[in-house]
Amino acid sequence: SLANYTKAADLGNAGAMAALGSRLLSGDEKLRDEKKGREWLKKAIAAKEYSAYLALGDYEENVKKDLKAALTEYERGKDAGQIDCTLRTADFYIEGKGVDKDPTRGFALLEKAAEAGSPVASFRLAVKALSTDKPDLLTGYKYLLAAASGNLVEAQNELGLLYLSGKLAIADSPAGVAWLTRAAQGGSAQAQNN
Repeated sequence: SLANYTKAADLGNAGAMAALGSRLLSGDEKLRDEKKGREWLKKAIAAKEYSAYLALGDYEENVKKDLKAALTEYERGKDAGQIDCTLRTADFYIEGKGVDKDPTRGFALLEKAAEAGSPVASFRLAVKALSTDKPDLLTGYKYLLAAASGNLVEAQNELGLLYLSGKLAIADSPAGVAWLTRAAQGGSAQAQNN
């Protein structure tokens, strides 16, 4: 695969540049080459393939164990509109990884990602809204519906259970079963059980 990514990258394919750079940084240890990996990721970024920031951040976080450098790369990707970088940046602020803990900022980033269409961000915001002592059902439902509509099977399962619970004024069995079925068909063992 490295040879094929190299061919495609040499032909100017930005996605291949990012994939090649990522593998040279974080792939099989025998094939790693930090200098070449960084060069390919820099070329990918120049070609507007912003997933390269994610690869750089993951390298800094998981291989180099430098959380501050990882956050810097994730922030650059977030600023370029890369959703996965936005999610990683939110995690860093919520958990206080490499930075002072700032859940308010982290959840604001999740809201931004949810507005951009991220089902994962929507699901995490739904969990936050629904798992407090006094759950915000309207907000939780809104985000859960967005995540479920984005084909996130965990959200489909939870939405099905929410419809069945009656917490939305009355139980809606047909809607609950429909969402559970959709999640089950998507491979969720929990939904199949439910």
